Amino acid sequence: MSIALLDLFVPGSGVVLDALSTLWGYCDEMNEGKDVCQRLHRRLKGIFDELQKMDKKGQLPSNNALDEYVTTISKSLGCLDRYRKMTLVFRLINHQEMLGELCQINEEIDELFSALNLATTASMMDWKQKWETDQRVMYEMMNSLVSDSAQVMRELQSTRAQLEAMMVLKYETEQRPDRQTQGSIKLMNSMMGTVVRATSTTVQKLPPWFMSSDELKFEKEAFARGSFASVHRGVWGPGTRVVVKCFLNDDLVADERAKQQIEKEINLWHKFNNPNVIRMFGASHVSSPAFVVCEDATNGDLCSYLARSEGNKQHMWRLLYQACLGLNYIHTMKVVHGDLKLNNVLVGADGLAKLSDFGLSAVRNSSGSKTAAGAAIHAGALRWRAPECLKKSPTFASDVYSFAMCMIEAVLGNPPFASLDDDSVRDLLKHGDIPERPDDMPDEAWNLVLSMTNVDSTKRPGLGQVLTKLKALADDEANNYGLGGAPITSEQTYSYVKQSGSSSPSNSRLKSTATSIADLLNDLADAVDLKQEKILLQLARKCVNAEQRAPMYEENRIEIVTSMVRNGSSYFAKLYALQCLKWAVISDAKVSQEDFDAHRDCIQEAGPSEIAAIVNALQNGTTDEK
Repeated sequence: MSIALLDLFVPGSGVVLDALSTLWGYCDEMNEGKDVCQRLHRRLKGIFDELQKMDKKGQLPSNNALDEYVTTISKSLGCLDRYRKMTLVFRLINHQEMLGELCQINEEIDELFSALNLATTASMMDWKQKWETDQRVMYEMMNSLVSDSAQVMRELQSTRAQLEAMMVLKYETEQRPDRQTQGSIKLMNSMMGTVVRATSTTVQKLPPWFMSSDELKFEKEAFARGSFASVHRGVWGPGTRVVVKCFLNDDLVADERAKQQIEKEINLWHKFNNPNVIRMFGASHVSSPAFVVCEDATNGDLCSYLARSEGNKQHMWRLLYQACLGLNYIHTMKVVHGDLKLNNVLVGADGLAKLSDFGLSAVRNSSGSKTAAGAAIHAGALRWRAPECLKKSPTFASDVYSFAMCMIEAVLGNPPFASLDDDSVRDLLKHGDIPERPDDMPDEAWNLVLSMTNVDSTKRPGLGQVLTKLKALADDEANNYGLGGAPITSEQTYSYVKQSGSSSPSNSRLKSTATSIADLLNDLADAVDLKQEKILLQLARKCVNAEQRAPMYEENRIEIVTSMVRNGSSYFAKLYALQCLKWAVISDAKVSQEDFDAHRDCIQEAGPSEIAAIVNALQNGTTDEK
């Protein structure tokens, strides 16, 4: 036997013989499909036995063919490992998917026999004849399990587990019935009936934001931690990159009153639609852990973003202005942030500042205060806290104070009172003291900070006044540096689009040096308002050419386009981005129709200002603009 065959390696599982041994163990742990999986194992082991015979004759197949064999073993291990760990409710909703995967792997094994030039026997190739019987046997086993109240309740002992089972099953039958056969839906309804009879747990109506944990894959290691959640990168559905916040409290629904308050708060967040507020895609307060799924702001938190380059720092006041727009929006929605600091202001792929970690006071109260880690982290927020919040809950006025601390933090590049311990900071707050004026802070900005940090919370300015001052600072910044960090030239224009309105369609030509889609997408990172709109128009025109579109799918650049559909700075910017995304659906099959429809629904109908802009362009614009 050659060393090559002995050392044939399956990534993560060792040599082939060890991997096959592990696979056999997984087969034994499969609840409903043990016989089917053991037959699959025997086929893979049979291939290895045949390879041994060929090796003795010096007739091993090519390395490419052997690699295919290793890949199939690895795929089999992944499939069985995933399903063997599932509880009954998730095995049930994934039953059809599991059958599909097992069928596909068996078909790949058929191809391996041919590719490896192996002798075949009836026992190695008769799986198709048995497949229909196998499916029926597994269905009957599943039916027996979901109808057995003792078996079902053995896995659903807590209120949380019972609620999750009911909501997941209801979600599957109402929101994703196309994934299931009629038989599977019948089994799900049967299991819901079993749970209701055993516990009286019912779910009348699913929240519009409910998301099954089954739709989500996220990294085990958190990349950040807040006062009430760990933060992970993940993938939602077929490939949407997201951020997943897992709550530190593993049972948010133990108390009915807290459960109702949490649902109310998540309901409100799910309705938010503002380019300067992190978008929430969905959540589950009954999973373990409970989680919220948000858009991925790929440029990180504002403090890190500003520190990354001098060019980024030259957009500081614009980004603070945008963050304040987000704060003003949540205030109009009657939500107090309560935990403002720069690492809770994020910068998206579109270059916009976005407020995060707001609201959810019920979650915050049930999570952060009950863990040592949560308490320690929450104590860190002391440096941004208004004096009255040492004894009282946060208010709209205390958010104004905390935003002033964010302004100081942005200029300094460090947290307020960075060199002091918590006790010293607490003493300063009690006396109404704030950090010293940073050297680089303009007079107008410092005067604004002083007014926002008035010890008398009733004398602090409203956010409308703050926004006016911040916009002036941002305009001065734009006049000094322009859009790209260099001094502004006479050929460039810069404007802010009011939150309630929109810019008109691009009404002057942009002489961009970008010649490819990749260049245009890179330029979007720092583009706002009119410049962003013009770049997206150029992008939409280039997407007509299939060859030019190709770079849009490299290095996950398509995420920039989808982000622009959701968060473009104007109505027209969003439309241009949507047109680019349409090519990815109808011509390139890089985005599903379902995902496209979801993104299209993010764009609100054109308002009077948008319609007026179109009419003006048609009546008075150049030929190119028309």
